[in-house]
Parts: sequence; structure tokens; C-alpha cells
Amino acid sequence: MATMAEKSAIVDPSGGRMILHEVGWGEYEKTLQVVGERRMHVTYSDATMEVRVPSQRQEQAAQLLGLFVPTLAEALEVDYEPVGMTTWRTPEIEKGLEADQCYYIRNEAVVREREELDLEVGPPPDLAIEVDITSSAMNRMEI
Repeated sequence: MATMAEKSAIVDPSGGRMILHEVGWGEYEKTLQVVGERRMHVTYSDATMEVRVPSQRQEQAAQLLGLFVPTLAEALEVDYEPVGMTTWRTPEIEKGLEADQCYYIRNEAVVREREELDLEVGPPPDLAIEVDITSSAMNRMEI
């Protein structure tokens, strides 16, 4: 594999994103550590990694949609567990991403007390909200 500096990269400042090709899984995981809790979407699939910074408009839409879920859950008297913009990754198939908002509804009781959520141990979120104002170059729905 080429070093990060040698990778073929596409930078799209208007869309707030950078796409890197020929990225290994280990490099993806290191990138996630560097990004940390910053509001950035890092998507990985088939040795391609996209790093996007959500726009203010995208953040506003995600927050607004995020308010809808608790309101509806309360009206329907349904328990839920919000997990926000958690990074979901599966090393076996080398795919990973973050949605704008995620919730456990049907599986809320399964994850309620867990500090760390792991797709190898537990179920994926029941609901993921993805705001698509500046489209991803990758097929996030497939991932």
C-alpha cells in the first residue's frame, strides 16, 4: 500500500470533502482516532475513504430530524436509545461510516446499559438518519 501522502486524492472544497483511494483498513482506523469526536463523516469501503465535513445546513437538518424521534417516541410511549453520530464499522468486510443520527428502538433494552457498542456483539441501530445535502461520492446506503 502507498503511504497517505502518495495516495490518489480528490479534494472538493465546495462539498467539504476529500476522497482517498488505496487506503488500508488500518489507515482508516488511524484516521478515526485522529478525527476523534469532531463532527466529521469518515466513510470507508473497498479501500476508498471519504472524509466530509457536514455543512451548517446539513447539521441543522440533522438536528431538526433528531428532535422528531424523541417527540414521536414519547407520543407512542416507545423506549429508545439515541446514539448520535456513532461510528459503525465492520472489520470483517472492511466497511465503516457515521450517520447523522442513530437510534435503537426495538433493540433499546439490549444496548441500554452498554458503554461501547460493537456490531460484532450487538445489533446495528434500528434507525439511522442520513441527511444528504452534499452528496457523498460513495454509496453510503449500500454500506
